[in-house]
Amino acid sequence: MSFYKVELKEHFNHRLFYEKPVSLTNDEIGLENSYILMENNNLLNKSNFNNVDFFCEFGDNDNIVCLGQTLTINKKAKRIHLLAISTWIDTVEFFDIVYDDKTVERIKIPFLNWIEISGTNCELYYYEKEENVTTVSQTVTTGYFKRIVCFHHSYANLNANKKIKKIVLPDNLLIHIFAITLED
Repeated sequence: MSFYKVELKEHFNHRLFYEKPVSLTNDEIGLENSYILMENNNLLNKSNFNNVDFFCEFGDNDNIVCLGQTLTINKKAKRIHLLAISTWIDTVEFFDIVYDDKTVERIKIPFLNWIEISGTNCELYYYEKEENVTTVSQTVTTGYFKRIVCFHHSYANLNANKKIKKIVLPDNLLIHIFAITLED
């Protein structure tokens, strides 16, 4: 089993992690004017969750707010893994996997609210396999709201016999993706 890092940095359009406290202004920072200090970043020093290698990057922006972006892949994989959160609600979103033979597979991936731990208050009524999402890290936010938040590992199976040309992300600004790993 090997893992392939999907390069996301050029698609990052949001920042949640900061080096030092930020003064709250009229411009929203982080999520709901809550953010995570790098000293509380549990993703920084650990890159393997549930035996899957994840590759997070931190800087000016550190995650993708999903707006239907297209990721170029050109690789075969049997499974897609995401290190991600949802804000406001637990949900299931659809990703379009475009293969090199021009067929498109629509896959469902569950996302948990960042203030919930998997297995507690999970209400993914539209998804019958809750085992495809688990909480892998918890930390505390700073800013307007100070609370414990969670990062989740979600995954879905893919057609391992076909080469993936592109992955089209959902158009849902409540979904934040920090890393995507393909497993072959």
